[in-house]
Amino acid sequence: IAGLLLIPGIFLWQDRVLIYSNTEAEELWSRESGEPVRTFSYLSRYWLRVKEAGTFYHYELLSPEKSLIGRFLMLETYPDRSSFKKIVFAREARVENNSIILRYGWERDFSDDEARLSLFDFKETALPGTADLFLKKWKEPAAMSLSELDLFARELKESGFPARRFQVEADFRRAFSLSALVMILLACASAGVLAARGFLLPLAVSLAGAFLYWQTMALLRGVSLSGLLAPAVAAWSGPAIFILTAVYLLLKVKT
Repeated sequence: IAGLLLIPGIFLWQDRVLIYSNTEAEELWSRESGEPVRTFSYLSRYWLRVKEAGTFYHYELLSPEKSLIGRFLMLETYPDRSSFKKIVFAREARVENNSIILRYGWERDFSDDEARLSLFDFKETALPGTADLFLKKWKEPAAMSLSELDLFARELKESGFPARRFQVEADFRRAFSLSALVMILLACASAGVLAARGFLLPLAVSLAGAFLYWQTMALLRGVSLSGLLAPAVAAWSGPAIFILTAVYLLLKVKT
């Protein structure tokens, strides 16, 4: 009963508390140690697609504080056929509210029968909502809530990009809520089966079972990330195996 009551508490704890406390702890550690904040909080090398305009963007974010991005690439396509209309590349770009300023690059135009190539040192392109499009705050999957994980995974799948990493994180977070129940059942099974052996042996077996459970979950996570198992199957296999094993051992206890 205690294990069942802890399930919603553990889920809310990891989905509402840990995702924020881990991010804050990282920032505090960087501030106290004098090291720069790790750049995993921002988009680094990333592809974007604007469906309405039929345009693809690829960029590397160099300095989020100054709104500077490097190696900016824009691929503009025809909406009615699979071919390029224009390709623009710039070594450096500055993001404004409704425009993007490009420096030191080139532009190849395919709108006519003959492609034209032109070089530029400075070029400003109007793009509504540029800041919201490029300067989005990035989160690692461990710093996302479950709803954010599901939404981001769905958007990636719709865009044709791999979303397995986020699906694995979402399914394992759901399955992790059963950890307290698994631990309690393992402890009860060990105490019941080995009750005649004293106190230390059941305790040692319980701790060994808990360690084996954690290692099994880590192994299943890696197998799922590699694509050998579906995320849902990998996430729920560990709790199912250990719960069934503990229940079987409990049924063997002499009463």
